[in-house]
This record gives sequence, structure tokens and C-alpha cells, in this order.
Amino acid sequence: MLRFSEPNKYYVEGSQKRYVPHAGDSVLGIVVDSTFDNFLVDIKGPDLAFLPVLAFEGGTKRNIPKFEAGTLIYARVVTANTGMNPELSCTDSSGKSAEFGVLKDGYMFECLTGLSRMYEL
Repeated sequence: MLRFSEPNKYYVEGSQKRYVPHAGDSVLGIVVDSTFDNFLVDIKGPDLAFLPVLAFEGGTKRNIPKFEAGTLIYARVVTANTGMNPELSCTDSSGKSAEFGVLKDGYMFECLTGLSRMYEL
């Protein structure tokens, strides 16, 4: 089904059962594990996503965020290629955090991909 959203954005909505990440998507994810240079984030896609520890505004080797497993994060997809884990960032294209980062209060629930596209910002 062909859909339209403002401004001048057309997309084909299918009956996908699982989210397929694309570069530029804004996603909610849950931190499931961390390494010394990445967080592994579940974005309900085919693979876990990588969130580099330096992908935050002001991120340096001395200023590394500490997230526990289960932390809810709002991020954007930077790269998403078939056969590779997607890469996330908590900054916009100008390097500012904008609205991205850790979500402290609220609820997250699973829904169909078509419904989530209706509420896309």
C-alpha cells in the first residue's frame, strides 16, 4: 500500500512482521550488553545494533556513558546494510544530542510496524 506523510514523503507499507532498519530511522532500543567500545542494543530488528560509546554529544574516551542492561535509548540509525549489524548514534547530523539519548520515564510497548509508522516524528 502506498502511503504519504508530510512533507512530500511517500513510502510503501507492507505487512512486515519484523522491523528492517534503514539509515536515518529514529528507533527505541534496549541495551542488552556492553563492551569497552560499544553497547549492544536490541531494536527489534533481525540483528542487534551497535551503539559506539563515542556516539554521544561530547563523547570522548574520558567521558564514556555507563548504561546498565535494560536501559531504554532513543537513537537514530546511521548505517544499516544487509548482513551487518546496524550502527546507531545518539546525535543528529550536526553532532548535537537534540532529542536523542536515554529515556528515563515512560513506557515502551511492541506494536505492528504499520502502526509505528503512523506515529513517526
